[in-house]
Amino acid sequence: LFTALQEVFIVGSARTPIGSFRSQLASVPAPQLGSVAIKAALERSGLKPDNVEEVFMGHVCQANVGQAPARQAALGAGLNVSTIVTTVNKVVIGGGMESMSQVPFYLNRGETTYGGMQLFDGIVKDGLTDAYDHCHMGNCGEKTAKDLAISREEQDEYAIGSYTKSTSAWSTGIMASEIVPVTVKTRKGTAVVDTDEEFKNFDPEKLKKLKTVFQKDGTITAGNASTLNDGAAAVLLASAEACKQYGCKPQAKILTFADAATKPLDFSIAPVLVIPKMLQNIGLKMTDIDHWEVNEAFSVVAVAFIKQIGCDANKVNPHGGAVSIGHPIGMSGARLITHLVHTLKSGQKGCAAICNGGGGATRTPIASFRGSFSSISAVELASVAARTALVRSGIEPSDIEETLVGSVLTASCGQNIARQLALSIGTPKSSQAVTINKVCSSSMKALAFAALSIKSGYRKKVLVAGCENMSQVPFYLSRGEIPYGGTNIVDGVVRDGLEDAMLKSHMGLCAEKSVKVKKWSFTDKFFFIISSKFLYSIVSMGGCSVVL
Repeated sequence: LFTALQEVFIVGSARTPIGSFRSQLASVPAPQLGSVAIKAALERSGLKPDNVEEVFMGHVCQANVGQAPARQAALGAGLNVSTIVTTVNKVVIGGGMESMSQVPFYLNRGETTYGGMQLFDGIVKDGLTDAYDHCHMGNCGEKTAKDLAISREEQDEYAIGSYTKSTSAWSTGIMASEIVPVTVKTRKGTAVVDTDEEFKNFDPEKLKKLKTVFQKDGTITAGNASTLNDGAAAVLLASAEACKQYGCKPQAKILTFADAATKPLDFSIAPVLVIPKMLQNIGLKMTDIDHWEVNEAFSVVAVAFIKQIGCDANKVNPHGGAVSIGHPIGMSGARLITHLVHTLKSGQKGCAAICNGGGGATRTPIASFRGSFSSISAVELASVAARTALVRSGIEPSDIEETLVGSVLTASCGQNIARQLALSIGTPKSSQAVTINKVCSSSMKALAFAALSIKSGYRKKVLVAGCENMSQVPFYLSRGEIPYGGTNIVDGVVRDGLEDAMLKSHMGLCAEKSVKVKKWSFTDKFFFIISSKFLYSIVSMGGCSVVL
């Protein structure tokens, strides 16, 4: 639990419409959607791009998006190129973006085997499969339905209610204020998308007749579960000092926040675990909350929330949720906050809840590309380093409150590799885990987050790790119809790790520019290399870990 040392206000927020899978927004990459949302949130706040000190964007399926997707989104929105990491922030943008329509298929790196090779769906592999029990998230939802005796009929009725409420919210204009339209290219020119798509695809009678998806005698169907979608949302946060300095008007105040975790199979009930303590922390009762926004990954999640929390069902997702609006997985948390900001009346309080799938220092050796570690996953490499760091620090895994992992090339690694690492070394299932992608500074950023978390009193013991296995990064086959004349298989290492996403050029060419500007000679570089004790491969694997 954490109550901010400084008051934090929301001064601007916006979201794009949510597009259905392979539909109106399918041609727009996630960072571009993020740029649209960031730019709108900034304009609505009255702040200038130069006022923003840092940007955080949630993004799950990052394969084939290019290097540093959050950086792409920020620069695409017109933010200053000097918007970099700082430990004390006054004005910060937080948001999320996802284009599930553009997530590629994966072709594993290595020799082509006899009998052919299999392509893996990146959405299923990295977005919708529990990486620990190796089952679809829908099966986790089925477990919750069984544990809490939630029937198929209850879930269907909830889903119908979600569609009905979102349809009403759109028809009465409730949703319009939070939307920023997206212009997309079409064969005939351009088109403007300004409305969510999914709520229009509704037939209550058909919904009740759908077959279950994950288990033969199960309860979850395509109708009472959320869908695959595209979209982005951004929220602009500022301190009281910044509001006064820049003259921006607060739209809402963040009273507190908290997080919790449980067994991966029980992800559906994670929001239930922390809310009572969070409310107690700021002296509020359940009845003090006027509006609950609970992410409807599956209808069973919201039904379970209402049953276990005991709140007024009429206050939960009164304008519909992810089942009827859509669930672009990296965007959804920011969408909940954006909706609260635009619908809460003066003096009202709202709470958003969302579930998510799953002192000493050391490092592993570094191996060459396709060398000694080519068969060992990035998580396994990090696990070796983390276990050793814990032993050297004298801290037990059970004492770790949070694990932060820096990693860039996460394609085909599965859901939340930080969570995978944390569970593999024996940290409590209730501890938190976050994966951070900031290219080469990913693990350093993780370290900065950990230090700030401890300094603020939010955490006491945090494990920080950095890991990468470039030998296991797959090749990408873009989703969609293969055009006449064939298509290209993209190397994930180059696309997401070694190519500047804005300039569309290899990082080596960026380095060449620095050499030219600084007038460094080949001799200068040669003697620098010779003077080093070790010469590491440019493309390598390894893991490192720190306990704070």
